[in-house]
Amino acid sequence: MDSLLSIFAGLGLFFVGIKLLTQNLKQVSGSRIKTLIDRGNKTALSSAFFGAICGFLTQSARALYLITASFVSAEILTVRQGLPILFWGNTGRALFAMAVILPLNRITMFLLGFSGICYAYDYFRKYRSVVGAIFGTALFLFGLDLVKTGTSGFLQFPWFQACLEQLRGQNLASFVIGMLATFLCQSHVGITLLAITMTQSGIFDQYQIIMLLYGTHAGSSLTSYFLSRQFDGISRQIVMSQVLFNVLGSVFFVLLFYIELWFGIPLVKALIEWLSADLGKQAAYLTVIFTIPIALTLTVFCDSFLRLLERNWPPSAAETLGKLRYINSHILEQPEMAGFLIEKEIMRVAEGLKSHIEEICPDQKTTDRVDLKTRHFSHQAVLEKTRAFIADALRGNVSSDTSERLMSLQNRAGLLGAVESELYNLCVAFQQRNLSCPAELVAMRILEATETAILTLVAVMGSKNGYELELLFQVSSEKGSYMEEIRKNYVAIEEKVSVNERLFILDLSTILERIMAPIARLASAFVGLFPNLKPKAGE
Repeated sequence: MDSLLSIFAGLGLFFVGIKLLTQNLKQVSGSRIKTLIDRGNKTALSSAFFGAICGFLTQSARALYLITASFVSAEILTVRQGLPILFWGNTGRALFAMAVILPLNRITMFLLGFSGICYAYDYFRKYRSVVGAIFGTALFLFGLDLVKTGTSGFLQFPWFQACLEQLRGQNLASFVIGMLATFLCQSHVGITLLAITMTQSGIFDQYQIIMLLYGTHAGSSLTSYFLSRQFDGISRQIVMSQVLFNVLGSVFFVLLFYIELWFGIPLVKALIEWLSADLGKQAAYLTVIFTIPIALTLTVFCDSFLRLLERNWPPSAAETLGKLRYINSHILEQPEMAGFLIEKEIMRVAEGLKSHIEEICPDQKTTDRVDLKTRHFSHQAVLEKTRAFIADALRGNVSSDTSERLMSLQNRAGLLGAVESELYNLCVAFQQRNLSCPAELVAMRILEATETAILTLVAVMGSKNGYELELLFQVSSEKGSYMEEIRKNYVAIEEKVSVNERLFILDLSTILERIMAPIARLASAFVGLFPNLKPKAGE
């Protein structure tokens, strides 16, 4: 009974410790991961090194590939640059298994007491995440020690020894146990460390632990595969690369296992025996060895692997349209020259607004086969990346004139994003309308006003013509002729249409006002930026 309670308590402390460690390491490393990746993607060797560091810091395959996918989506990295980081991140995570075989009992007890007190009473508040990570590490190491003690006690029971005898030689069963345990517990690192601990207690023999550890990678690939179904395009490429990493590794090493078992050729088992005679250490070494040949092979053949990913999980239409075409990280070195390219990127989004209008105009047929929602997300992605790029440029050493221009472009991108978002809402509402003739006429007048404003805005951004700028002021004014006419038309039909139609027209009018407000601010920004283009009355 005491052995069972020891195992139960140890498992509880272990999983709590793993969770605390992972959560706090994310907070510690989250602000540094971008810097590490930015510096570490220059060459394959540096990508491997920094990938291992990131894997060691996060201690979670899921966290690593989600971070990598987010950086790829934000165009901080290309998929080609992200893959080696992901591959070698598995090696970094595996290195943590070495902590289990080290004689850390006294250090663990000290860290558990010290970090627990600091964490509970919020000492070292500035480094709370670091203290939390140390506390989590101490908890799971102490929990593993309890599990080891409890499993050692179980070995004394005859019925337990009989169960172990039934499992002797059942190598595939060990593989399935490792796979299912990892999938059900959703923690590859956790099951791996538990397996190593139980091996040290004599629960598993050499063949069983080898196959069980291989099974944990198969279980991890199952977890990643089911998670990948929530993603599409480039993000799914990243997640599926982790799935394929584990699948290829499992197939390769299981094949080597049976070649060594059936034909007596010294391979992986012989290697870990040469490294150590202790079963626990052999299991820890095997955890690291598993990741190295697969990571090395996939890094060497990364281009071919990338083509496989692109063929089976191609980028989505939104990702393709949402890519930056004119700006990249290299032009940050010359921020004075970046303004022109940033302006072209913003202009590309402005030109794309015409497609929104064409989507719902009865007298216009667009040849663009991309649906409205996809275009909306791609436009917002381009503007978000552009604004992030401008923010990075402003953090550099730039002149006051360049800084002023970049801030103006930052403001322009933000206002254009507001226009695009409300225009999307207007288009969605128009696609869902079902109006009587009087209400339809007012709705179409709102659409005409919107179309005029958008086309004039695009013309101003493209040519910066004073006449068009004056027209833009007139169109976007709250007291302009367009808005006054729409209000009069609404009053004229108010008694002739249903309540729902009145509410619908009011909603359209509200959206139109939200479109015109940022357009008016954009017009004012152009006047401030180009004082020679101030509109002249009667021009």
